Amino acid sequence: MSRYITSDEVLKMLVGIRLEVGVDMSEIRDVIDKFSSDQRPREATAETAGFLSVEDIPQHLRPEFAAALAALSGQSNYRHSPRAARILSVTDIWG
Repeated sequence: MSRYITSDEVLKMLVGIRLEVGVDMSEIRDVIDKFSSDQRPREATAETAGFLSVEDIPQHLRPEFAAALAALSGQSNYRHSPRAARILSVTDIWG
């Protein structure tokens, strides 16, 4: 077990990053359900699985959850082409 605590906010951020790269929410829900301490079917809990359900992942399983989440890959054509991406300079960022 890690001696560091992984906060709910970090898990929410990881979920958000996976969504940004095109991972389908149903894939993320499957991983959340796998590591959640509540083993009841999603329909029985009367809750929506999503950002709030990461709070149900026990602390001792959070490193494995983060690794499983990171292993999910998004759609290969999800982002725009690299030519369409805007490259920011230091001056653009810091003025």
